[in-house]
Amino acid sequence: MKRICWALALMLTTIGMHAQITATTGDGRVVILLEDGTWKFDTTAVVSKKAPKLKKKRKKGNSGPNNPALAAIKCADISVNKTDTQTGEEITTLANSIEIMEGGRKKLTIGLSANKGGTLIWRISLIGEQGCKNRTPEVRITFTDGSKMKLYVANDFVCDNNITLYLGKKLGKKDEVLKLQNKTISSVTVVNQDQTEVLTELSAEQGNVLQKAFICLTGK
Repeated sequence: MKRICWALALMLTTIGMHAQITATTGDGRVVILLEDGTWKFDTTAVVSKKAPKLKKKRKKGNSGPNNPALAAIKCADISVNKTDTQTGEEITTLANSIEIMEGGRKKLTIGLSANKGGTLIWRISLIGEQGCKNRTPEVRITFTDGSKMKLYVANDFVCDNNITLYLGKKLGKKDEVLKLQNKTISSVTVVNQDQTEVLTELSAEQGNVLQKAFICLTGK
């Protein structure tokens, strides 16, 4: 017969003078000590096992690819159909421009529109920049997942500080549009010809609205 180790003997529980003596093993099983010095497992006892620890899944934030926050934003609430006053064609635009503030003052505004041909026009206006500085060669986009993208500007950095970006499949910029549809922007940096930079950070809500606008205006 197997011997009961000292550690097991310390766990013995006596139930009455003539009752059976039972003990619990390290793995939770119950054994019965018989009068002749032998023992057997108690098959009627319930074995208690420690429940395995479950790994907590990280909750996805309201940003990044397939942003879950977008479901609450309706296209009809953030976009409108209108006629372009210059070309006379029908376009869909962001109903209200996105205004980014800094120090209590407006720093940058973002406007977005798309025509029926699928061309997406992204207008960025810097507020408070002095004069007609120079050409703006590029705009750098940073997404909430840490990835970045460069967009090259189509027009000069004119006196009213308007920057225009043209995107769309017909312009060979389908990949850029897909990124803007599937990722949330955290910041926009305007890079000037003299390498000076104007960095603006979007709030989570502004990033969500802008991402939804790219989807609504391109008919994804």
